[in-house]
Order: sequence, then C-alpha cells, then structure tokens
Amino acid sequence: IGCASMASDTFQSFVKAADALLHAPSSSERAAAEGWLLQWQQSAAAWQEARAFVASDSLPEGTKLLAAQTLRAKALLDLDQVPPEEVLGLRDAFMQLLALSSVRRSRPVLTQCAIAVADLALQTEWLQLLDDILAQLSGSPEHALALLELVIAFAEERDHPWLRCLPAICDNDEDMRRAADLVGPWLARVSSSADSADADVQRSALRCVRCWLRWVPPTREWVHHAAYYLEGSPVGDAAADALVEAAHAGDAWPHTHGYLPEALCMAVAPLLSSQTSMHGSELASRALRVVAEAAEAILPSILAALQCEHPDAKRILDSLARSAADDLAS
Repeated sequence: IGCASMASDTFQSFVKAADALLHAPSSSERAAAEGWLLQWQQSAAAWQEARAFVASDSLPEGTKLLAAQTLRAKALLDLDQVPPEEVLGLRDAFMQLLALSSVRRSRPVLTQCAIAVADLALQTEWLQLLDDILAQLSGSPEHALALLELVIAFAEERDHPWLRCLPAICDNDEDMRRAADLVGPWLARVSSSADSADADVQRSALRCVRCWLRWVPPTREWVHHAAYYLEGSPVGDAAADALVEAAHAGDAWPHTHGYLPEALCMAVAPLLSSQTSMHGSELASRALRVVAEAAEAILPSILAALQCEHPDAKRILDSLARSAADDLAS
C-alpha cells in the first residue's frame, strides 16, 4: 500500500477507532470503536491494510499491536477469503514483516506477527518454511529474537484448538519429528551462544527450549548453561522454570529424557553447597527449587548412592529436606 492509500479514509478511521478503544473515557465511545474495528477486521481488505499499518513508522505501539492482532485473527479465521493460489504469497508477505526494524522494536508487535506467520504457515507447507528460515536467518544477530519468536510460535500454535483439528496437524507426530531434526541442532547453537546476547534473547532461548522440550531433549551442555543463569542473571527465574520443566520431562518421557533429572542434580546441587550461608539468596532459592524437583524423579537412585556414600547424594537429600521445610513454613 502506498502513501496515498495510507492517507485513506480507512487509515484515518482505523487510527481514530484504535485510539478510542485504548484511551476514550466513555464506554459508549469504546463500544463504537470496537464495533468498527470488528467490522473492519472481518473484511477482505484488512489482509493488506493491516500489514501496512503494522509496517508503518508513524503509528504508536498500541495501534500497531491491534493491527498485528488483526493479522493473527485473520490467519486463524479468514483464510477462506484468500484464493488458494495466493496463500503462499500471503505467507511470504507476513514473513517480510518480521524483518522490519519498525516491527522488531516492539516485542508485543513482533510476537503477534510471528504467531500470525505460524498460524498461516501451519495451514500450508510449514516444514519447508521452517527449513528455509533457519538456513537464511540463523546467522543474523539482528534477527535472532524474531527467529526465536517464530520457532516458539510453531510449537505453541500447533496445539491451538482451531488448528489442531485440521487433518494436516491432528495426531501428525511425524511432522514434529521432522521439525525436531531441524530445530534441535539450531537450538543447541543458539543456547550455547546466548551468553553474549541480551536478556530478551536469553529469555526467549530458554522459552524455546521449553516449547520444544517434548521433541528436542536438551543436551547436558544446555543443562550447565541454564544452571549458570541461576546466579546473578536477569533471566535467573526463566532459567529455573526451564530447568524444572526439564526435570519433569525426564519423569514423563524416561526413554528419551530420562537422563535429565540426574544431569540437573549434578549441575545444580554444587550451587547449594557453595551457598549454605546464603539460604535466603535468589540463587539458593532457585537452585533449591530445581534440585528438589529433579531429585524427586530419581529418589531411588539417590538413596542407593547414599548407601554407597556418594558425596552428591547427601547434598541432594539435604536440599529435599530444606524444600520440605520451606513448603511447611509457607
């Protein structure tokens, strides 16, 4: 859409309605704005207009977010408005939004655009797209966050109730296994290099591991990297959440993930022994939570190790006792 179109009545009406919905003090004004936006969102023209609004440098973040949410809604609900021969071109047009600096500057807008791409792609040939974007963007630091958000969206949106009933997705584990072959090596590289990235990228990398946990078992190297974040890191809580989920995965899928609880205990338990004088610290709290969750899955092995006087066994049991005491106190 060119500049002339951007100055059209639709553009002005959209800006006015978005501003009223977000800021108008009157409930009647907000209701009228919502009615206009819903009618516009359902129109065929909104496919192109919403993309232009998202790409605009002149709109405030809240207004652009409404446009990005419109793209996501249309990808889920209105694909029948698009001729079949134009769907792949539309998917590529959605992808181009992720490369725009005006989109990447806003995390909420970027996330909604990534979800819209995934929702649209999952209804087409998404594995080839995944292969292409990993090959093209994985070496680009400026696109790291966009790529992580898109890979996360592929895993999460596959379970969306409006998509999982589609024949191409329903019970199609083979596609996820093929996708895991693509995502696994890339995710291992991202995780190992995330130490030098900013906190947003680190947090998204941890979340990506969690989203693909069932299909891409984390490596022992990842366990040690995530344990490193527990101490003095702005993503310490996110790391603890990821490690706890990995511990549960070891219990849920022992044949493919059974090594994780022990690996977690061995990586995190030493942090507890070095922080015995700092029981109330963030590190001690995070490490205690991770070890307690992981140890539950391998308690028989810990007891056997205790009988053999293995030095780590007592440390892990001590952490379980402290966890139980904390639970009682709370």
